Amino acid sequence: MSDKKLPILILGTGAEARIALDIANDLDILVYGFITSEESELRKEMNDILVVAELGSEDSDTLLKDENIKMVLAEADLEQRELLSEQLATHSSEVINLIHPLARFSPFSQMGKGNILNTAAVVLANAEIGDFNWIGCHVSIGADAVIGDYCNILDGVRIGEGVVIERQAFIGAGAIIQKGIRIGEKVMIAPGAVVMTDIPDGATAFGNPAQVSK
Repeated sequence: MSDKKLPILILGTGAEARIALDIANDLDILVYGFITSEESELRKEMNDILVVAELGSEDSDTLLKDENIKMVLAEADLEQRELLSEQLATHSSEVINLIHPLARFSPFSQMGKGNILNTAAVVLANAEIGDFNWIGCHVSIGADAVIGDYCNILDGVRIGEGVVIERQAFIGAGAIIQKGIRIGEKVMIAPGAVVMTDIPDGATAFGNPAQVSK
């Protein structure tokens, strides 16, 4: 899932990027530096690692052409994450998954690229995870569940067997998604919600049982 032999660059400078650095350190992966989308952050240090380049600059273009450096995308905002992933797609650098050593990912499950799995996340048999998802600490993803692209699934979420979560969904901390439920595209599930019925695209749901906000 991640390559211990080659150094990585982390695209992002927020809390998610610093968490990605922690995971890389736990995996004994060398982090070469951060890449920012904000010129004002250039050459600053974050947790003893330098912000080495601004995305789109000559320096970043040179780094992203180096086949010996892998990329990790750590951006909280879902739409911004998608835009950044599209920019990375124009370069030759490989975008990798970053999986904490205490996470458990079934060998019978599938995962795309650019995902970050935090401490004690569990992905059970035959689940399918797309690209560029953030999966928090102590998240449980049930067998045969399907997670789309660019989703945030925060700490302590429980996703039941056969659940389908569409792209750019946001699942708040501690939420429970019952077996077989569909969560639509760009849905927001509030922290602690218990979802027992399908949630349509673009909706916000909260409560126990979860209700769609009017």
